[in-house]
Amino acid sequence: MDKIKLGVIGLSAGNGHPYSWSAICNGYDRKYMDECPFPIIPQYLYKQNFPESFISDAKVTHIWTQDRKISEHVARASKIENIVDDYHEMIGRVDGILLARDDAENHLEMSRCFLEAGMMIYIDKPLAFNTETANKIFSLAKFDDQIFSCSALYYARELEEALMEIPMLGDLNYVEAHTIKRWDTYSAHIIDPVLRIVGDKLKIKEVTRIKNYGVQGCLLQMENGFTVLLLAHENATISTGSIRVFGTKHDLAISFCDTFYSFREALKQFIQSVKQRRSTISKEHILTLVDWIERGI
Repeated sequence: MDKIKLGVIGLSAGNGHPYSWSAICNGYDRKYMDECPFPIIPQYLYKQNFPESFISDAKVTHIWTQDRKISEHVARASKIENIVDDYHEMIGRVDGILLARDDAENHLEMSRCFLEAGMMIYIDKPLAFNTETANKIFSLAKFDDQIFSCSALYYARELEEALMEIPMLGDLNYVEAHTIKRWDTYSAHIIDPVLRIVGDKLKIKEVTRIKNYGVQGCLLQMENGFTVLLLAHENATISTGSIRVFGTKHDLAISFCDTFYSFREALKQFIQSVKQRRSTISKEHILTLVDWIERGI
């Protein structure tokens, strides 16, 4: 089978996903990747074995960013063959779209043409900052499950390992999770893994918003008595997110370190979604994620 062809859209402030996501599919040119303005990306790419550790059944063939010079550098670093000056040009040329920007205020407009064209699209977290906008995005879809959106940490190696230990904790009653940087763009990195641990069906009874001294988030009290504390530390120096899960018998700490693995597994899921024309992430899950983000804004 021919490789799935993907088009990537970038960049937003502080977000180097077009470099990393494209390289995970295409490999990279070390000369230009050394110049990547996000040093952590070459650091984790260079630890991997190419091509064994990379994705082999898809290729990023087209790129658009808001600046031709940026597009050219990403293309050289991540071996992307085609640069377009208008992202609409990707329609009909690729099988799926990677909207690799986390400025969610632009997701509705940037995804519109691809959704209306019936293309599968991976929209970087968060899909939107509120459920009203998220539903507007879903309303543009030509078929169910056209949209894939998540934090890559939903597929983290550390989370997969932790899920095997969760049954030993007894009945779960409290989860506390912390992430770095801003709540609106980074809270998805803790909410998505927490949802995988506790499920999407918990009904929120009471919300206490927290915002003080560079910390933002919320305390969620569920109808069944379960409690979730979610906090983003804008000025923190820690390099990874963390989650602590408490049960009636034991507790468990989870820290996220393997960024490459998380991105690769999320991309694999999207590629599978493109192949089967059906997202492996449900609309209901995505809307729950957005709802929890909105609770903390």
